[in-house]
Amino acid sequence: MATTSSAQLVLPDGRRLAYRAFGPTSGRPLLYFHGTPASKHNWYLGHDAEALVRLGIRAFAIDRPGIGGSEPQPGRTLLSWADDVAAFADALELPTFSVLGYSCGAPYAWACAMRLPTRVTDVVIVSGMVDITHPDLAAFPPRPNLQVLTMAAQRPWLSRLVYRIMGATAKLLPGPMVRQASASMPEADRATIRDPEVARAFLAMLGETFAQGPAGAQVDSALVASAWGFDPADVRVPVRMWHGDADENVPVEMARHLAERVVGAELTVVAGEGHLSLVHGQLGTVLAEL
Repeated sequence: MATTSSAQLVLPDGRRLAYRAFGPTSGRPLLYFHGTPASKHNWYLGHDAEALVRLGIRAFAIDRPGIGGSEPQPGRTLLSWADDVAAFADALELPTFSVLGYSCGAPYAWACAMRLPTRVTDVVIVSGMVDITHPDLAAFPPRPNLQVLTMAAQRPWLSRLVYRIMGATAKLLPGPMVRQASASMPEADRATIRDPEVARAFLAMLGETFAQGPAGAQVDSALVASAWGFDPADVRVPVRMWHGDADENVPVEMARHLAERVVGAELTVVAGEGHLSLVHGQLGTVLAEL
């Protein structure tokens, strides 16, 4: 039976972790890690209920600490997220599972593959962020969104102000918020967010993201923009990467650079797809490759 449900569980240290589950209750478990600034509602940007049933997949979209319904975790790191994921899987009695990291959820997926190699069966990266502190990437031209992430690491007070304004705008001025967000997008992404259902999902995602204020998203962004503390090249879990060649958030050249460094990683570059349009239009295809 296919169901959609929201819930919270209590971790061993007493923190609450919020999640939303999709698909058949007996399906193969897939843990979905949202982007930044985003929340578990990020799943709805590409949600394909029919594909989950057809493929027999039970997807769990989880809020990271300080975001949505998950309580903050002082001093958290990318690798500490893997510890939360292990506790989450224990609570739901999931001995093994796949992980899917979308956008800035990618480093959290890599972290799980590093720390939980006997439990993570495979890793899927969609429009994935890379470690922008890697010396090989210094020659790439700066991107506006990457500068926003860097600001979270270098000027946390300013980042929190920007995210506070973003959250207020999404709540009070939803139309201008969507138009502003789409202004710098490639055409494939602009066409995607013009879909009223996608726009509603985008605004709901932001509303949930800042439910506890901007601090959770700022910390989340800062971790992505700082040195990760591990090298994805050391991952030995099967990895499949998907990237649009029109992605202007994370240029496809960055994805190619990372894929070349990870033993056995398979990279599929989809012509004409952007950062948002890829997960919206191709999620069923991605899931079929698990």
